[in-house]
Amino acid sequence: MTKPPQPIPADRLATTLIANTYVRLLAQEFDDHATLAAGTGIAPDELAHYPHPVTVRQHLRCISNALPLRETPDWHLKWGKRMAENFHGAVTLAWLTAPTLGHGLDAFIKYMPSRIPYLEWRSRRAGGQFRCEVTPLMDLGQVLQPAIEIPIMVMHEYVRVVRHGPATDARIEFAHAAPPYRERYAAWFDCPVSFERDGNALIMPAAWREEINVDFDEGAWRTALARCEAALRTTDTADVATRVSRLLEDLLAQAAGGLALTRNRGATPASLVPHRHPPPACAGHHLPGAAGRGAENARAKPARRARHARAGCRGAARLRRFGEFSQSLPALVRGDAGGVARGQD
Repeated sequence: MTKPPQPIPADRLATTLIANTYVRLLAQEFDDHATLAAGTGIAPDELAHYPHPVTVRQHLRCISNALPLRETPDWHLKWGKRMAENFHGAVTLAWLTAPTLGHGLDAFIKYMPSRIPYLEWRSRRAGGQFRCEVTPLMDLGQVLQPAIEIPIMVMHEYVRVVRHGPATDARIEFAHAAPPYRERYAAWFDCPVSFERDGNALIMPAAWREEINVDFDEGAWRTALARCEAALRTTDTADVATRVSRLLEDLLAQAAGGLALTRNRGATPASLVPHRHPPPACAGHHLPGAAGRGAENARAKPARRARHARAGCRGAARLRRFGEFSQSLPALVRGDAGGVARGQD
């Protein structure tokens, strides 16, 4: 079990700098940028292409401003499902190239605080179940529901993608009360959803952690973990180095979410990155058998790729879903921030 939530002063959280990716994604969803930008200090005509990191306060204000613009009350679930495994910077690269479903979830839980620091991210085993939990670290006001439900949706979608099927044997728990449109949740989640529980969690059979990720790539996985570790270390908003690091991370995240798929259409995310060394375990997590599974995947990969080709290349189908992300893989692995930045127009 990871450590329990630690109290962090709200004023410090509110001024913490984070990637602007989610704000820019909101600007793509809604045309009324004047309403979205109200109270943020960002000019409406700059919102869609804002080049700088944003504070948690600006990030949450944009989400709050979006609420009256939504066409349906469950809009945030649709948005979260569409965003899914993508648009999370280096964390996207980490869990899409992880050895197993468990490795990917462990990486996500550990490193997402560098992007969403106003939530406590935890995971634990409970009997034969594995729980991925999020807990608010500050008063989220009217954005509490989307701020909690979107991360749960993102993890739900990741489980479905790695397992190549529905997550009907999982379940979702939320601490807040059920909204008036409770029946709509069945359209977004494969599994049962309950409210007014002790916490907010995606709960799945622990055995699912061993599901092998067919896009596992040792070099990409190792590189992604290094980038995630670097991002996790830069959390002090008072120093200039943090601001520079966040800006570079933001440029990478923008490119990962904004480039169109124009080439490499027959490749999988794994095939775009050269093999390197065996992946390290995520620091702070016990990940048994990673090296063994890596060798097993390496031996099975030629046959698996042949099966993909005969079946119409399932990897290509997945790449179409992750098109924006996969185009940026070479630059991400090289650490070529300038190259990524130049690719966005």
